[in-house]
Amino acid sequence: MNKNLTIIFFCEECGAKNSIASSKISGQKIVIKCARCDEILNIQDSSIAQVANPRSEKKFGSHMVVKYRQQTIEIDQEHTRVTFGRHEDNDIKLDDYRVSRSHAFIQYRDGKYVLCDQSTNGTYISLQGVKGFILKKDELMLRRNGVIGLGEIVNFKSPEAIRFTITF
Repeated sequence: MNKNLTIIFFCEECGAKNSIASSKISGQKIVIKCARCDEILNIQDSSIAQVANPRSEKKFGSHMVVKYRQQTIEIDQEHTRVTFGRHEDNDIKLDDYRVSRSHAFIQYRDGKYVLCDQSTNGTYISLQGVKGFILKKDELMLRRNGVIGLGEIVNFKSPEAIRFTITF
């Protein structure tokens, strides 16, 4: 592994950017704590292998998978945005009176996934391990897996929930 590389990992708990010199990473079990909140970072061996072999076909970085009913959309460095709403132009279209024409979107920005509500009735969100809440005319950085409800409260069992998973 190139000793001059710096690897960036984002903490799943607080979202902080953590820089780690590749020379500090050995082939043994990797336990690195977040500089901000002191939580152990979730570092997968495949992420380290990608840095060690940058010519491999897999891209290094994170991506998000968004699922609604039978539809699946991926968001990453190349496909940076997914839109939700009643209007035909949205990536995910919901035919419900509580959903605005252009209700919300998720955008990939600087290595982070940001949920932006632009609706009348708000966007409900439940994150894994966190009590659900409503987002109104505001944005939220998504750091965990969760579910989204447009204009209605949802949970992980709701059939109308928009599900998302972030992998690093």
